[in-house]
Amino acid sequence: MTVDLGGSKSIIDIAPWNRTDNAPTVPARLTNFYVFVSNNPFDTSLTPAQQVAKAGVWSSHQISQAGAPTTVAVKADGRYVMVQLAGTNYLSLAEVQVFGSSIFSTGQPATQSSDLQPGITVAARADDGNTNCDFNAGSVSHTNSDLYAWWNVDLGGPQVITNVAVWNNCNNPDRLTDYWVFVSNSPFNTNLTPDQQRTQPGVWSSHQFGQAGGPTTIPVNARGSYVMLQLPGKNYLELAEVQVLGA
Repeated sequence: MTVDLGGSKSIIDIAPWNRTDNAPTVPARLTNFYVFVSNNPFDTSLTPAQQVAKAGVWSSHQISQAGAPTTVAVKADGRYVMVQLAGTNYLSLAEVQVFGSSIFSTGQPATQSSDLQPGITVAARADDGNTNCDFNAGSVSHTNSDLYAWWNVDLGGPQVITNVAVWNNCNNPDRLTDYWVFVSNSPFNTNLTPDQQRTQPGVWSSHQFGQAGGPTTIPVNARGSYVMLQLPGKNYLELAEVQVLGA
């Protein structure tokens, strides 16, 4: 059995549900099986041992009889999931659930307070899916030296946000040392200062004092349609990537 998740996902757990009818014969069929994860489609003509040996394939061999469910810890990225028996038998599954986190921000409409190089250092560079932090690689957003410089992304609708991951610009990392992260279901008033933003109804906020890394991951656990990063003073706002992650 294989499933295509439609794109690479950060998978945390996979839970197969065994059948419980006609015990013990039918449940016992799902006793010796493999769970595989890959970013590439599986060659279903391969044996489990051959699947395990394939480059980029995560695998787990489940010896015991599956329950309803059995939860298999994964913590790997992949687009395709496969459950395969280790020998000859019927494969019968009541359900397979894949749990993980998704990136809500990649490719979504992004804006910022200004563009250092119009048409080049635009806000979309910070949610293009490329985390390369070298400015010369062409994937870093960059504002002018604005007062309360900001970057904003519209997620297209309310999302349950677990984390926001921020990749700093490698060339001038000290500029992103003191900044705010905001989450809201309503569009931000970008004329407000950070102190004014955080007091707005329904706005979640986090003040980051340390220098952002590659990445710095900020726990959120809030619901929102918009995410904004904003500086508390006057400086350039430079971002290699911002990823908004959720369950």
